[in-house]
Amino acid sequence: VKIVQLCHPEHAAKVLKTDRYVSSLMPCTIAVWEDDAGQVFISKMNTGLMGKLFGGTIAEVMGGAVARDEHEILKPVVTP
Repeated sequence: VKIVQLCHPEHAAKVLKTDRYVSSLMPCTIAVWEDDAGQVFISKMNTGLMGKLFGGTIAEVMGGAVARDEHEILKPVVTP
């Protein structure tokens, strides 16, 4: 398992200005792992859904810009 952590300082600052209690969820983490058969998987938290659970600024940032950024970053390597 390899862990990739992503952080966009401007997104993080927006959240941390109002909701520091979620700092333990930051930065966004993506896990890349291989099963016993050699197939590679990528797993991550659904930031849009998690943002909705918290509401407010967290929902705005995580459900908007962060979710879009993650999608663009992973688009070249993820197959539907």
